[in-house]
Amino acid sequence: EVGDDRRNADDVFHPRISATPNFELVYDLFGVRRGEQSQVDLWFTKDRGRTWEYYGYDRNGRSPMEVRVNSEGLYGFLLTVDTGRGRAPLRPVAGTEPDVWVIVDWTKPSARINRIQLPDGLRSSEVAIEWSASDSGLLAENPITLSYSDSPNGPWASIADGISNSGIHYWRIRSELPRELFIRLEVQDVVGNVATHVYNGLGGPRSRIVDVRPLR
Repeated sequence: EVGDDRRNADDVFHPRISATPNFELVYDLFGVRRGEQSQVDLWFTKDRGRTWEYYGYDRNGRSPMEVRVNSEGLYGFLLTVDTGRGRAPLRPVAGTEPDVWVIVDWTKPSARINRIQLPDGLRSSEVAIEWSASDSGLLAENPITLSYSDSPNGPWASIADGISNSGIHYWRIRSELPRELFIRLEVQDVVGNVATHVYNGLGGPRSRIVDVRPLR
């Protein structure tokens, strides 16, 4: 049998993460007698424990067990052990808590700057930066980093680091902007995948001589 003491509350609230569809589950066996044959079966849920599916068994019966999933998302995994003593292990039912939660996400987030609104003459000193960002899995807690440069290839100077995905940021200008302004958006998900988008070729606030008038 597999004892309940193996479960850790942190597994529920702080899922493990995998940036690939292939990973290993490390496990311990409890209540198995020395030399006893046992079959370790793996179950999984993709709907937070409402339904469970059978994945398969660990062929060598020794930790770790290799797993491959076909899609991204939040998985719950649970092991049961059959020792052949005539007492079949209970299969998980609706509401059963998994041994561990795993977020599987190998796709970069989407990131796009939608609009840049430059200061209007002397009446404003803020640049409004509007963006959209999403992910097939979960974004990091504060996934947004904004920076600027006078070249599309950098080097980049910071506007804001580690801010929430609010969709808009007001950048208060404290010095003169470059004549050519490029703004870069970086979006990070919980696995560490990062997507970037560069908004090209904004002209910063500047003046231009358009005529010469003689004085009398």
